[in-house]
Amino acid sequence: MEKRGQVTVFIILAICLAIAAGLFYYLTSYQKTSNVKSQTAATKSDAVDVVKSYAENCLKKVSEEALFNKIGVQGGYVSTSEMPSKTLFDGYDVPYYLDANCRIDSELIMVDVPDDCPCDPSIEQCPLCGMHKEPRCIKDTCRCDVARNIPILDTIKSRLSTYIQNSFENCFKTDVFDSVGIKVMKEGGSITPEVNINKEDVSIKLLYPLAVKKGDSVAKLESFIIVLPIRLEQLYNSADNFVRRLSESIGVVNGRFGQCGTVECTARYVINPDCQSSPKYNKNGLTNLYAKNAVDGGKIIQFVDFKTYMEEYLKSFAFQFAVKGVEISGACAG
Repeated sequence: MEKRGQVTVFIILAICLAIAAGLFYYLTSYQKTSNVKSQTAATKSDAVDVVKSYAENCLKKVSEEALFNKIGVQGGYVSTSEMPSKTLFDGYDVPYYLDANCRIDSELIMVDVPDDCPCDPSIEQCPLCGMHKEPRCIKDTCRCDVARNIPILDTIKSRLSTYIQNSFENCFKTDVFDSVGIKVMKEGGSITPEVNINKEDVSIKLLYPLAVKKGDSVAKLESFIIVLPIRLEQLYNSADNFVRRLSESIGVVNGRFGQCGTVECTARYVINPDCQSSPKYNKNGLTNLYAKNAVDGGKIIQFVDFKTYMEEYLKSFAFQFAVKGVEISGACAG
């Protein structure tokens, strides 16, 4: 009986040990499997983040190149060959938004002069006797020919979109990831930028489908989005208002007439009153406006927004264009 009891105890102990060993093996295997799945998920996520960050940096780089080095300093143009007329300033071609030519046209006025009496040679004094006519009076009239060439905002948006489309792949190279074991494949379709020019920023969404492969894991990326704190719409609107103000000053003298060279035929505009009042060029308290001399006698008008310097960049964003035919004085400078 005693031996039988010992055998029973040994059998029970053996069964318990077998169960414990099996449970240990199961838990160990489960943990390994979970770790592999976790590592796979992390690897996949890391690969996607790396590619996404690289693409967004390239999108930011080419967009800023277009805005700072083309569209801003070239008055909304990327290609200078599209400018109807231009001048040179600080190494950049700058388009003329307004080119005015005001001049005095003189004409002889035929008046009635009697044969038997003297006549003061002016329209008001000459008696209309009806005997015969002589060119006695000179009438001077101010005439202004004005050319305006301001690109519309949608056209500027289209130029920025085209620049991004043509330049993005000069920066974004899929083979740079090969050395870290990431395979990036384009998924067909063309590069499609969607640009929005807003009052406080420029937002860009780039449709550029990619497949990102790391080991056996594949992830999809469809688009990339960036927002640049550049107040292009506000500066463009201020430029448009500036040209309107110049047109108003030209309208004051255009058609004015007098006699014998006494007519005033010079359009003038003083900037300062409009800095803080309508149209209020300095809308955010950080925008300066300067009028500088161009090489051909015109003026370079610069809107310089210091908000970009304050928020993100180490330089201010400038939007500039040229005008001619109006005497401009003053500035908005804080």
